[in-house]
Amino acid sequence: EMINTYKTLLNAQEKTIERLKTDNNPVSIDQYCRKLITDSTDLTDLTDYQLPSYPHSTGHGVGLQIHEFPKISFTSTDVLLPNQVVTIEPGVYLEEKWGMRIEDTILLKVKEVEVLTKFTKRMLILP
Repeated sequence: EMINTYKTLLNAQEKTIERLKTDNNPVSIDQYCRKLITDSTDLTDLTDYQLPSYPHSTGHGVGLQIHEFPKISFTSTDVLLPNQVVTIEPGVYLEEKWGMRIEDTILLKVKEVEVLTKFTKRMLILP
C-alpha cells in the first residue's frame, strides 16, 4: 500500500508541476492535484480512508520565510506569477498508521518551471 501511494503521489506531483506552466490559479492547481490522487486506481486498497487526506495546502511560496504567499490551496485568493518560488507537496496521511509527502521547490517562469530541489525521488522509509 505504501509503494502504490508513493507512485500515486509522485505522479500527482509531477503532473501538477507540469500544470504550473499554463495555470496561474492556485485554487485550480490545488483541486487538480487532489483529484489526481483521489482518482488514482493505485489507491483502491485505501478506500476506507477519505483521500486525499492531506490537511495542508498543495503548496506555498518560499522566500525569506519558508512559508509565504502565494498559498496554493482551495481557499487561496493569490495569483501565481513568474519569478515566484513555490512548493508542490501533496501527501497522504493514514491516521495511526503512516504518512507520506513529496515536496519540491519550484521557480515559476513564463510558460516554464524549474525544479530547484536536487534530491532523489527514490522512496525513503524512515523509522
